[in-house]
Amino acid sequence: MSEAPDGERIDQFIVFAAYGEVMLGFQLMELSLWSLNAINLKPAIQAQQATAKVEKWNGTTFGDLLRGLRTQPHWPPDLLDQLDGALDARNYLAHHFLREHFVLKPSLDTRDRATAQLAEIARRQEKLQSELDTHLRSVGVPDVDKLDDDLLEDLDTLRPTSWSAEEDT
Repeated sequence: MSEAPDGERIDQFIVFAAYGEVMLGFQLMELSLWSLNAINLKPAIQAQQATAKVEKWNGTTFGDLLRGLRTQPHWPPDLLDQLDGALDARNYLAHHFLREHFVLKPSLDTRDRATAQLAEIARRQEKLQSELDTHLRSVGVPDVDKLDDDLLEDLDTLRPTSWSAEEDT
């Protein structure tokens, strides 16, 4: 199979980079939703128990996480519907977008339509994340910039030091 011309590779990279940025936004939104579970952890929870809970959350899909949070009574009108829309957009991107985009004949029009679609999803995503952040503050989830230095240092020690868990052992 012959390699794609440089211009085509650059167009693909532009789409992949935009795609990656939007998918990162959905991962961050999912972590925001995790914080709703985290504020319900008992203050006396042991580190091992908390880690087990986080590992369980890590094995939960965005949709399952949202279904589990749906019954909580704190949700303002329309926010759950917007989160459902975000879930649909995320699932479309994860399961269909790349396949649909890259079967089309490469062209500037194809690239422009793909990036415009990603830009629109990103715009809606940013607006929803802002609304979600406001809601999280209203139920007692602090902004990261409001955490004290000692807690931030403790959290920093939990960051992995390599790409995979196997490398850390």
